[in-house]
Amino acid sequence: MLPVSILCAEPLLQKANEFYQSRDYNSAIQAYYKALKKGENPALVYFNLANTYYQTDSIAKAIVYYQLSIGEAPEFFRAYLNLGILYYNLDDMAGAISTLEQARLLKKENDQLLLILASAYRNVNEYSYAVLLLEQIIEKNPRIDECYFLLFEINRIIGDITEAQYWLEKYPEEGKRIADKYQLLAELSEELGNKSEAIYYYNQLISISPKRKWAYYQLVKLIYLDGNILTALQEAEKALHLFDDFADLSLFAGNVAYENKIFRKAEKFYSKAYKTGNAGGLVGLQNLLKYYRMQNDHEGASRIVDLISHGS
Repeated sequence: MLPVSILCAEPLLQKANEFYQSRDYNSAIQAYYKALKKGENPALVYFNLANTYYQTDSIAKAIVYYQLSIGEAPEFFRAYLNLGILYYNLDDMAGAISTLEQARLLKKENDQLLLILASAYRNVNEYSYAVLLLEQIIEKNPRIDECYFLLFEINRIIGDITEAQYWLEKYPEEGKRIADKYQLLAELSEELGNKSEAIYYYNQLISISPKRKWAYYQLVKLIYLDGNILTALQEAEKALHLFDDFADLSLFAGNVAYENKIFRKAEKFYSKAYKTGNAGGLVGLQNLLKYYRMQNDHEGASRIVDLISHGS
C-alpha cells in the first residue's frame, strides 16, 4: 500500500488538499495544476498529483509525476518511496529495487522501505540481500511481524529448515500473528515427521485461536498416527462439540473407530457426518449395517436403520 497522504506546505495548496481528503480527485487534480501554474513548490505539487493519480488508477501518470517530483527535488525521500512501492505493486522488481535503493541512500533505516526492498529481493531470488535487510529491521524493531515470516519463508525455500524454524520461534508471543506462528511451526514439524512436536504446536494454536477448526482435524489425525487411538477419538468428540457440522472430522473419526472395532463410537461419528449431507457418512453407516447383520446383531442393525431413516 502506498503512503498516499497529501503533503501540503503552502496556503495555495490547501484547497487541493481538501478536495483530495474528500476523495474528489478530479477537482483535486485541477486544483494542483492551478497551483503548479503559480509556481508553488513544484516538487510537492508533482508528488501530490502522483498520489492523486494513483487513487484514480491512472498508474502511468502517477509514475510520471513521481519522477518529475524527484527531478525537482532529488532529496525527496517520500517520492522515491512511493514510486518504489508502485513499481513493486506492478511486479516490476527491477524498478522497485533501483528506486528503493536510491531512497535508501537518503534514509538508511526506514523500516517500511527496508521491508519492501527485502520483499523485492526475495521475489527475484536474491535471498542473501533480503535476509540482511530483514535481520537489520528486527535488530532495530523486533515487533515488525512480517520480517519473521519472510525469514521463515526464505530459509524454507533455500532448504535451511533449522534456520526457518529458528525465526518462527523468535516471533514475539505478544505479536498479532502469534496464531500463524504456531500454525506454521505445526505444519513444519508435521512435514519433518516430528509428530509429537506437531501435536504440541497444534495444541498451542488451538489454545490461542480456538476457531481454526482445521487445527483440530490435524491434531486428531496426528494423535491417531502417533498410536493413541482413544485419545484421538476423545479429541475428535471435543472438537465436534464446538463444530457440530465438521463433516470431514466426523468422517475421519468414524473411520478410525470403525477400523479399530469401536463400533458405537463409529455410529456416532458417521451419524454426524451423514446429518451434514456428507456421502461418506452414509457409506460408513451402511458398512456398519452390513457388519451388524453379519454378526446377527439385530439391535445394532436396528439402530443403523433408524439413524439412516431419521437422517434422510
